[in-house]
Amino acid sequence: MPAQKASPAGSGLKKTQPSAPNNAGKHPSPPNKQQPNPSRPSTPINFGIPTKLVTPPEQLAGTSTPYTQSRPTKSASPPRQKDPPPGLVSASQSEVKDVQGVRILVLEGNKPKHAKPGEAIFDCVASVISLAVDILECRPSFYVLLKIVEKTAGARHDLLWLQNLGDSDSGFEPAVSDYLESTRASFPHVLVSNKFGMQTKNGRTNKRSWKDKFDPKAAAAIELSGMLVSRLVTMYTSLKTEDSPILRTRFRTLHVRLSFTIAHELVHAFTHYLIRNKRRHTPPKVTAGGYGNSEVGESGRFWERELAGGVVDMRLSANGTEMVALRDDPLGKCYRLLNKVINDLLARDFKNSLRPDGGKLIDREHKDVLAEHISPKRWTDSYKNMFDEEEVQGLEELNPDLLDELFGPKTRKEPKYNISGQNARKFAMGPRKMLHST
Repeated sequence: MPAQKASPAGSGLKKTQPSAPNNAGKHPSPPNKQQPNPSRPSTPINFGIPTKLVTPPEQLAGTSTPYTQSRPTKSASPPRQKDPPPGLVSASQSEVKDVQGVRILVLEGNKPKHAKPGEAIFDCVASVISLAVDILECRPSFYVLLKIVEKTAGARHDLLWLQNLGDSDSGFEPAVSDYLESTRASFPHVLVSNKFGMQTKNGRTNKRSWKDKFDPKAAAAIELSGMLVSRLVTMYTSLKTEDSPILRTRFRTLHVRLSFTIAHELVHAFTHYLIRNKRRHTPPKVTAGGYGNSEVGESGRFWERELAGGVVDMRLSANGTEMVALRDDPLGKCYRLLNKVINDLLARDFKNSLRPDGGKLIDREHKDVLAEHISPKRWTDSYKNMFDEEEVQGLEELNPDLLDELFGPKTRKEPKYNISGQNARKFAMGPRKMLHST
């Protein structure tokens, strides 16, 4: 798979329970067309020379964000047509839900170590996860996931349960709802790593077959680039000492990119949820930008292009500053995201940035407001690859022993935590030292 997620200071932990879905019992209505934004164009910030970011993930530690240790949850039942449509995260900044059952592991040598709240690497990755799930659940993304169900069902006639969903959105909605709610209630294990092929990847999904009951932790585990996480944590620890506007903007940019990486991998887990067998691949038509082949698609990139208008890419400016763009190379298009988009996404204000036909960020009426149109060649020539090596497909994978540990009973006995959505949003917008009670 090509490369590819607070309460006021002084507050402590509180018990959290799974929240009821928003808009329960209501079918999501198609998104309204948005009017052009009349505000003045955003001016890109003049970034300074960044500090060197080379801290290994296993050496990172810091202060905490409020979390609660979660209670065991029951596995979700397979979707039924009579299930209600999902509660969707709206564009409202007031509706940010918790993510439950989170475990974050860091690969030290060939052995994973469990990170805990209070360690900077846990806090940063937890915040990334929270935004990733919110993006995946937003109304425009929901409609893209419906498209994936339709395309997958159309290509996999051998999957009886998919055929039984029917051939319309009303039949597909319960499947999307079940996956999103199950994932928010029991998030897959996340492994931060620079090994086993992750040296040049943003993220990767490991899958295991499932049959009767979907359990996100048993069906998929997500790997996240240790190099990128290290950069984020180094920025975070610096911001706790000095609130630099330049560093804060860089932190937000990298945070959004990593959240899209986690969401991308969750889309791969979604296609696995639909197909159920790890040996069956994503249908070839569920792809974007020429990725995949005649037999295998790329659902994560399909989701990115349909949702945002292009495949999400991050590169470095001449002075080492992170920049994010949407690339649609077959059409010769590339759009660098401006700071307004980054800030809106972190604030969970999706209404100005995302819509299911992929046009919002690249509409002509939004020129120089949300994204800067540049050529794909200028993007690759003017901005440096994040990784030292060119990405190579088919690199080594996790060894069986490590996979068994990620999916096995030993890891499930370790503490897991619920992430407060409100706290995670505030942390992403302005990370600072927060109290953590036991």
